[in-house]
Amino acid sequence: ACGNCTRYSPDVAQPYFTEAIDLFRAAASWWGLCQVRVFQAFLGNLLGDPAIVVSAATDGRDAAETNGDRYSWLGCRFWHGMGLLMTGDLAAADAEMRAVVAESDEKREPVVYALGLIGHGMVLSAQGQADAAREAAQAALQASSNGVGYDDLGHALLSRAALSAGDAAAARAASEASWRHRVPPREALTRAISPMAEALLACGDLVAARRWADDTVAMTMGWHRSRALTVRARVAFAQGDGVQAERDAYDALTIGADVRAYQGLGGTFECLADVAAAVGQHRHAACLLGAADAIWRRNGEVRFTVYQIGHDALVASVRDTLGDNAFASAWAEGAALSTEGAIAYAQRSRA
Repeated sequence: ACGNCTRYSPDVAQPYFTEAIDLFRAAASWWGLCQVRVFQAFLGNLLGDPAIVVSAATDGRDAAETNGDRYSWLGCRFWHGMGLLMTGDLAAADAEMRAVVAESDEKREPVVYALGLIGHGMVLSAQGQADAAREAAQAALQASSNGVGYDDLGHALLSRAALSAGDAAAARAASEASWRHRVPPREALTRAISPMAEALLACGDLVAARRWADDTVAMTMGWHRSRALTVRARVAFAQGDGVQAERDAYDALTIGADVRAYQGLGGTFECLADVAAAVGQHRHAACLLGAADAIWRRNGEVRFTVYQIGHDALVASVRDTLGDNAFASAWAEGAALSTEGAIAYAQRSRA
């Protein structure tokens, strides 16, 4: 109970849950253990730490399945899918989220059903399946209208789907709707999921985008902060502030490496490539672009369509400067790196 009362403050809640787990294990109470594991996986999500999410969700899922606790089993599978999404394993996350939606009953388990739709929509938008992501968001909003109370997250997902489709105006409208439906205790989570700063950037409102990105960086942790820093780097670069853009992109890489959360890091590398090209380091930029492309492909991820024109222009500019052969060589060098290797390469380059 103490953990749940403070669960939007993970550092405060975590010790309560840790102690509860020890007590439930000592008492051989599998039911209590399953409950705490669901809550602990939720905390790991707020922390943006996929290792915590996956560990707690796997333990809870297995205990729930063994003892026939359907609700905890579904809840842990959802959080397991979220943990996989953070790591960049979109194929596995997609399978988990599909299972949660298929196995849950909208009337018997409305909360898990709505969350499953939201989680699956996040995976779909990252995969570039904009229409399917939009359908998932609309279904989540329909489920939420029955008293579940996830309108903020449903509209945030609609915004992500719109960005995936390249519709900046629709993305901005959906993010604004998400913020109107926010629930104060989980504002940080709403900020983390809603791509408001990206929508504002795509609409050309750089001042508002920077303000939103600043607030999101301040309120989030782990994977969520890494993604928010990448967005702020994009905004800073658009404002002509290459120093801030580079600093934020490197910080995003560091956080992603620390928690091994790689979803979205392709965009981080592309931010660094923008900065490198702007200061005349074209071969380095080509190498970073190759590394980014490999990360996108490894994750099964697609950049939002709103970024495609800028990306194509950067690639063309770097290729024209280097020449086809030198560009292809540098690109291949970056593409041959593992995600961890690419991070290490970028960090050495910074030094």
